[in-house]
Amino acid sequence: GAQLHVLVDGEVRFDAGLGLAAPGREMTAGSMMTWLSASKIALSVMFARVWQEGLVGLDDPVVRHVPEFAGGGKDAITVRHLWTHTCALLGVEEALFPVRYTQSPERNLALICGSALDPGRVPGRDAGYQTSVVSLLLGEIVARARGRDFREVVRDEVFVPLGMRDSLPWPVMLLAP
Repeated sequence: GAQLHVLVDGEVRFDAGLGLAAPGREMTAGSMMTWLSASKIALSVMFARVWQEGLVGLDDPVVRHVPEFAGGGKDAITVRHLWTHTCALLGVEEALFPVRYTQSPERNLALICGSALDPGRVPGRDAGYQTSVVSLLLGEIVARARGRDFREVVRDEVFVPLGMRDSLPWPVMLLAP
């Protein structure tokens, strides 16, 4: 399905949904839409802020910010490896993908932190698209740098200043209880 909302000079000119929100469920103007990859914008903005403030570096080991990530050969994974999808955790991505929306944020993070590198892969050398692992770890790094829940940080520092009071980006949904 799709939604379209047109606001001109503060006046709603068009607000509608069409198609299906899910099998057998009509899309409406009020249907909740998941952002999925579009949420990378909000995560990127927040990460850029903590990076600009010197709270995190691209070549920092992830374990500097998330100590429980240590072990399983993961100590060499840097923040840059997350951003370039070269963190060698495709096996973890496959394990996380089917359960990421059904288990708690703590369990999602524990699954990632309790994992090991993919056999035969080297961080920084072998690329593979790892959406959930990367988003959750980067969101956790931002949350810890700010000292509060990522959901609050992105709401207060990205969405509310833009007048977007009802938006939840994809990593936030993964972190939602």
